[in-house]
Amino acid sequence: MPTLRKKTSSSLPGQKRSGVQGSGKIPFKKTKRKRTEGGGGDIMHKAVVAKMEASNIATALQFLKTRDPKLGRMIDVLGPPHSLLRRIGYDAFTSLVKSICAQQLSSAAAQTIFNRLHRSCCPSGNGSSSGAEVVSGAHAVRLSPCDILSKPDEDLRQLGLSGRKCEYVKELSRRFSMGELSDAALHSMADEDVVAELTRTRGLGVWSAHMFLMFHLGRPDVLPVGDLGVRKGAHAIYNRSQGKGKGKIKASPSSGSTGKASVEDLEKIGELWRPYRSIGSWYMWQAQEYLTLELQNSGQQ
Repeated sequence: MPTLRKKTSSSLPGQKRSGVQGSGKIPFKKTKRKRTEGGGGDIMHKAVVAKMEASNIATALQFLKTRDPKLGRMIDVLGPPHSLLRRIGYDAFTSLVKSICAQQLSSAAAQTIFNRLHRSCCPSGNGSSSGAEVVSGAHAVRLSPCDILSKPDEDLRQLGLSGRKCEYVKELSRRFSMGELSDAALHSMADEDVVAELTRTRGLGVWSAHMFLMFHLGRPDVLPVGDLGVRKGAHAIYNRSQGKGKGKIKASPSSGSTGKASVEDLEKIGELWRPYRSIGSWYMWQAQEYLTLELQNSGQQ
C-alpha cells in the first residue's frame, strides 16, 4: 500500500475529466442488461449496472472527497484503491469456487488448497505448490464445473476441502453445468439479483455475494454491512460525536461498546459514499494502516 499520494483526484491515463461534485451521478461505464420475467418469457426489462475501471476511478475519488472529508483524508494518504481494480481474469465459476475454498481459512492456506484443486482438475496447467497465485498467461486459471463433478468427494477431501465444502463446490458446479448460473447472466444482473441468485447456493451467503460483486464484477455501490473489518474500520474513523455536517456521524451507543460500528451506523456512513460505497468500504479495511501513517506523519511535523 502506498503511503502519501498527492494527486489522487487527477485524471488517470485515457480519462476525461467529469464534473461530478454534488451531482450524485455515477460516472462509471454503464452497461444495459435484459431480464426475462414472467411465465412466457416475453416481457423484457432493461436495467443499468456500473463497473469500476481504472479509467474512471479518479472521478469517483474526487466525488467522495467532496462528500466526506474524513474519507477524503484517507484517500490522500493511502492513494487509489488498487486492489478493487486488480481483478485477475477468473471466470465467475472459478471465482466462486475460490471463495468457498477460502472460507474460515488464512489467505495462504486457501490459496494452497485452490492451487491443488486446479492441478488436480487441470494437470497440464502451471499449478504452484506454494501459496502463490496460479495464473496462465495474462489470465488466471479457469476451473470447469464438469471437472469438479467428475471428482469423487474423497479426492476433493484429500486436496484439503472439508466434507461440507465438497458439498458446496459440487452444488455450485451443478448449478453452472445446468445453466442456472453463468458468467453472462451474473454480469448482466443488477446487484440485488446477483445476491439473490448466489445465496440460493449452499455455502454462498450474503457476505460472499458482496465480495463477488465488489472484487469480481467490479460493482461500485456495495456496502458489506456484515463484514467485521469494514465495521471495525468505520468505528475507528467515525466513532466520535461531532455535531452536524458532511463526514460527521454521531455514533450509536452500541458502536462505542463493541469496538465496531453497528449496522445502523455503517449504513448512515454509507449514505455519504453513495453511489460509491464499495470504494468507501475498501478504505475502511485500510483504517489501521491509515491511522498508523497519520501518527507517523504527525510525529514528523
